[in-house]
Amino acid sequence: MGDVKLDSIKGMLSVFSKNEDVVTDNVDQYNKELQEAEKDYEQEEYIDHDEFMKQIKAWYIRE
Repeated sequence: MGDVKLDSIKGMLSVFSKNEDVVTDNVDQYNKELQEAEKDYEQEEYIDHDEFMKQIKAWYIRE
């Protein structure tokens, strides 16, 4: 295999491994946020849909 082809393959592998790190970081971040949301839910630190809609309407009234 020529040096040009080998360098090309190494470049592609480098890109793929960097992308894999990004995906892993995104999955890890997603899992962390999901765990935090579950904890908030278990501690009843949330609002229901009706309350959320009231808050949204209040945003528009203030403007």
